[in-house]
Amino acid sequence: MQKPVIIKYKHVQSLINGAIAYNGLVITANQQMAEAFRKNGVNTQVMEVNMVMRVLLPEWYENTRKLEQFILLDEIIRALEAEYTGKETGNVFRAMYNNKSELIASISALVEIGAESAMLPAESQEQKIFRRIYQEFISDGRSGVGILRKRLFSWERADSFKRELTENVMRTTGRAIGIPRAVYFQGFYYITPLQARLVNAFRQLNIPVYFLNNMNDEDPVYYEIWEKNPRFQEKMAVRWADEDEASSTKAEKKRSIVKYRDAFAMVRKLEKVKAGNTVIYAVMSRQVKELLETFFPERAEKSQLMAYPVGRYLLSLYNMWDDEAGLVLEPDNVRACLSTGWAGSRYEDSKKLLSTYDMVQDYFRACRTVDEWRAAMDRLQEVKQKIMPLFEHTSGEHLGRWREIVTNPFHNLGAFSASDERLAELTSAIKHMAEDAQMLFAGGDTLSLKEHFRKVYKLLKDKAPRELLYEEETEVLRIMLGRLQGNPQHITECRPAGLAEAMSFFLGGKLEDEEAIPDDEVFGPVRGLSDIESAQILHSGKKFMVCGCDSQNMPGQSRPYPWPLTQTYIKSLTCQNEVKARCQDYLHCMDNALLGNRYLFHLADQLEDVEFSWMELVNDKEVNPSVYLLQLKEAYKLTIKDEKQMLKELPEEAAYAGDDNKLTSQAMAVFTSEEKIWPTEIKMDQEFCPQGSWRLFYDYILASHPVFSSTFQMQFYIAVLISLMADMASCSYETAAEQVFVAYPAFNEAEQQERLDFAKRYKTDALAQERQPLADREYTLKRHYLQYLSIDTVNTYLQGGTITPENKEKMCAYCPHKAYCFVKGDAAK
Repeated sequence: MQKPVIIKYKHVQSLINGAIAYNGLVITANQQMAEAFRKNGVNTQVMEVNMVMRVLLPEWYENTRKLEQFILLDEIIRALEAEYTGKETGNVFRAMYNNKSELIASISALVEIGAESAMLPAESQEQKIFRRIYQEFISDGRSGVGILRKRLFSWERADSFKRELTENVMRTTGRAIGIPRAVYFQGFYYITPLQARLVNAFRQLNIPVYFLNNMNDEDPVYYEIWEKNPRFQEKMAVRWADEDEASSTKAEKKRSIVKYRDAFAMVRKLEKVKAGNTVIYAVMSRQVKELLETFFPERAEKSQLMAYPVGRYLLSLYNMWDDEAGLVLEPDNVRACLSTGWAGSRYEDSKKLLSTYDMVQDYFRACRTVDEWRAAMDRLQEVKQKIMPLFEHTSGEHLGRWREIVTNPFHNLGAFSASDERLAELTSAIKHMAEDAQMLFAGGDTLSLKEHFRKVYKLLKDKAPRELLYEEETEVLRIMLGRLQGNPQHITECRPAGLAEAMSFFLGGKLEDEEAIPDDEVFGPVRGLSDIESAQILHSGKKFMVCGCDSQNMPGQSRPYPWPLTQTYIKSLTCQNEVKARCQDYLHCMDNALLGNRYLFHLADQLEDVEFSWMELVNDKEVNPSVYLLQLKEAYKLTIKDEKQMLKELPEEAAYAGDDNKLTSQAMAVFTSEEKIWPTEIKMDQEFCPQGSWRLFYDYILASHPVFSSTFQMQFYIAVLISLMADMASCSYETAAEQVFVAYPAFNEAEQQERLDFAKRYKTDALAQERQPLADREYTLKRHYLQYLSIDTVNTYLQGGTITPENKEKMCAYCPHKAYCFVKGDAAK
């Protein structure tokens, strides 16, 4: 077998300008680089490595393989659990059930390394059980491991590998790869175990094998990832590409650094530039991927179907189904279903349904079945019909509005603010969700996969009026229906509970974290940073953005091993020779992400015109910029731009469509005309808000009154309401609490006691019996406790004290608009 030769190049242009004379097949690590070769007219055969793998190992990558592996794994775990009954292994098996996706990833990694079950450690009970699972899995023909090993064995002989290259054809073109004169591997600073096998297979043919490695000896620290690769630590011939340094003169660099306030600010900017002359890259951390999947779900070539509304609806139904209880209305999944538009009998107005659900979700948060939901709905309607009318109503549009605000304690609760029509629409959608789930899953302890596929197919066809789908979703639906027509060949039935994970990955594409190195990730206009090397030759003359450069993600940390694998576990495998070498390949991939990101950031810094950015707030926590951004700031004497953007859309209730930063003159004119009858709330809104008029704008111009709906705020609201009722009605706290919980039954027994204890701690006697006139009547000032939740701050204001920036920052936490207000947290700035 010939040893590979390393060809080093300093400038990416050398890959396409003739500095390297190609005489065979170029295999790139990234799809975008393959596209760059084709776009620039390089006269040679070019393929991306994942395409090569799918051509040569078709059974391992077939659509239904992961589905069958998930179901098989579920069977194996159940069988072993029965065998280990009474041996105090319950926690281990619970972990196995809850982490099947991690187990599949671990098993796949070990299979691709070439580990036999005897090589696996078996010191702890967990390791012993995993070893048994691995042994059962790889020996079962339904797992696909047998056919994979047969294919890989054929790679070890020149004659059989030649047959693989000439007989396996690409589905898109119908052509085989063929037997090349030479092979060039470009961009492989990581080499996975399967890729290492592929390299050795080509070497068996006794043809030249080259590695095209980017390197610059003047800045070796940035290229350490190449030197660390165990495959390049072997003795190989090394030569440099025939580069013309004079033609590689660097243009003047343009650099900028932007700090986005939060995810919404960044996404708004991305939406504005995606159709322009800017190419966007991002550090694909888990958080960034989840964000991009939410706003830009489409993925080039291999759509993540579960990122689309139709896929999210199915996945949420799978996640909520319980074999014994039926559909369990878990709040997050209910919300996900409603947001898709697929939850009703027809393609519903998802924004309206979601807005209604957000208003009432706290009231129904204890409901887990449709019957419980209906019972709570009946209670809500009873309160609305029998209790709400007891509060004061006065004729006269403007005065009536203010009287209701100052007298009705239920007026500020989201559930009581929703109209009967909207509540009915929401209940109907919940009912249809249950019917869809019953249709898909009902039928006994096991499900026929063929029959289940048929039901899913029918549901999608019946509920998808094409003219109402997003353009991209029409194509996604077509792909999904196509997959459902390809029935599993080896496993024909499974438990309903085992379907959720399996079907999510079958319909949703590749398993998350399945491979050590993510292949080309594309979310709408945003590409993964791993594609950055091709930027100069694929998008010449364009401006570039690199997002997600915060201290957590850049340079980042080692990749997390799929459970139960660890670095120590891989090192403890009792293996030798090539299997041991592939273990080193895997460890390099998992442990050196920091070096990889350092290299990729350096490549980004070589671009002519690039903007680097990070989000200051992630999950309401402040995040610092990457140290690399701070170094750039100093090197280029840059000023960090602080870009704040408002949400693209205001709350659904709002009829406001004006400038983001101005109150419409018409709304203000109408509002100001009522100044003579304004209650104290108007001035308090302005006093408590960090930016003066924004809470007033949200409370009384975009809407008729403020509405509390989040579970966090309701904890305080209900406690204040109990305290206030006990104080004003001169009854015990227990009696007041009983009355409140009858009207608002969302809290369980423990939570009710906690609310009661909090209510007793509140001191609401500071104002005694002080009242405030409004028109011809007087009303208690204690009502403000309910509207602002912080009794101390309210007392400070009403007694003439000073509202400090710290007070204002505290009031932001209680504000009903906190979730979407773009000035939140700016109190002290």
